[in-house]
Amino acid sequence: MRFFLACAGVAALCIGCLGHPQAPKDVPGDPTSPKEFVRDELVISARIDPFAGPADPLENRAALADFLRRSGPSARGYVYADRGTVAGTIVRIPLIPGDGQGNDLKLSDLYQPLQRSVLFLTDGDVAELTRQLLQRESRALGIDPAQVGRFQVQRMSQSLYRLNAPQLVEGIPVRGGGLTVEISHGNVVLLGISMAPVRISLVPHVSPAEVVDNARSCLGKGAQVSRKPRLEIAPVRNPTAPAINHQLVYVFVVTRPGDVGTYQVIASAVTGDLLAIQDTARYAFDGGPPRRPMTRRTARISPAAPGAG
Repeated sequence: MRFFLACAGVAALCIGCLGHPQAPKDVPGDPTSPKEFVRDELVISARIDPFAGPADPLENRAALADFLRRSGPSARGYVYADRGTVAGTIVRIPLIPGDGQGNDLKLSDLYQPLQRSVLFLTDGDVAELTRQLLQRESRALGIDPAQVGRFQVQRMSQSLYRLNAPQLVEGIPVRGGGLTVEISHGNVVLLGISMAPVRISLVPHVSPAEVVDNARSCLGKGAQVSRKPRLEIAPVRNPTAPAINHQLVYVFVVTRPGDVGTYQVIASAVTGDLLAIQDTARYAFDGGPPRRPMTRRTARISPAAPGAG
């Protein structure tokens, strides 16, 4: 249970948490209402299963099993059932001095990894030591350490750190991509992962103006761009295997005159095709018939990444 609660900041934001694709829905009585939709390839299962060891279909199962053997007697791993990637681990790895079980580290032990004498630990030191751990264990965790962005370090209590990092590829965010690390009493106790290495071209084949024109053809010529298109990388479902592919996309926000909706648009940066349009505005019930659903849609598009910015 601890794993699933602590990983909520990563997995719940993943684009795979869109759930089932929503049927296009019009606003009753509004003939000009745009149709909201999410293309099937963006809908990726977020089901997490315990790691099954040698019997697991995970490609890097041998490396993960070895990592878990070295990470404490009660270490456990979890995998995304339909993605072929590691979802996280519960471990016990001494990283910084603390009174956690099996932790006998001293500040003097950090001289070599930090390349300087350490009188006290800073957030930057904790982030650097965490990054080095991920670098060493990248094969087991199924990540590309070069795609781990800057850590946001939160000190939750005197003995508990939580670090979040987005997934970035040459500065382009991966939607829903990132990881969470928890350090308790000096030991890394949890790694929550929602990222797969990106191996695609980052060169768009269509311009932002082209995808905006495509959106206006669906939303109406009066639609105005309130947040300009920016490049992102969207995880997409592999149609033939339990794996994640990626696609370069533009993401932008559009509003329409006389419409209180705020429409987030995802469009392919390769073909210009629209992949998703969804209203992300909040609506409150005022006693009359609501113009749109009273809360955010359950299949709303997620933020770019946890810890981004």
